[in-house]
Amino acid sequence: MSDERKQRMRALLPDAPLFVVAPVANWIGKQWPMECFYATIARFCETYTDAHVLVIAAPSEDTQLQPLRDLPAERITFSTDLAKQHALSLIDMAALISHGSLFLGNDSGLMHISYALNVPVIGLFGPSRDAIYGPYPATGAGHTVLRIPLTYEELANTPGFSHKNQVCYMDGLTTEMVWQAIVEKWDSREV
Repeated sequence: MSDERKQRMRALLPDAPLFVVAPVANWIGKQWPMECFYATIARFCETYTDAHVLVIAAPSEDTQLQPLRDLPAERITFSTDLAKQHALSLIDMAALISHGSLFLGNDSGLMHISYALNVPVIGLFGPSRDAIYGPYPATGAGHTVLRIPLTYEELANTPGFSHKNQVCYMDGLTTEMVWQAIVEKWDSREV
């Protein structure tokens, strides 16, 4: 991606350290509950008053972001709003992500883009194999994998487990576990 594109995308955001959050996944089973994202973003905004949050999702996922719209509007930018206003492409979204100081999200394409752009990643895993799909190396290089207490194999062998279920399998990942990872990464980032 060109420096010119990166500069254009940066101009759409406040001049502040950027926390990128991708709360939507392609399947509800591997999506951390939206109320957990809400609580985490609210706590982040209260704690890190000099930072800004970019909530990033595909324009078609905008309705799923509705529960987050009650968060402080002056502290948060929704990529779906930017996409509507500026007809952004996927490469534009990647350019937005490239300005992140930290990325938090489910196992998703946006997590992989963040990793590819060398943005430190906190990847949330449940019904997928973090050893295969997580950022590598999972520790070091600024990346962290957090998963539910069960391994993928243990979860896959529980009665009723199915990739066809519209059931969230991410409930075992607490907001406190995620918050501790955020604090560790945010406080140790290079400024």
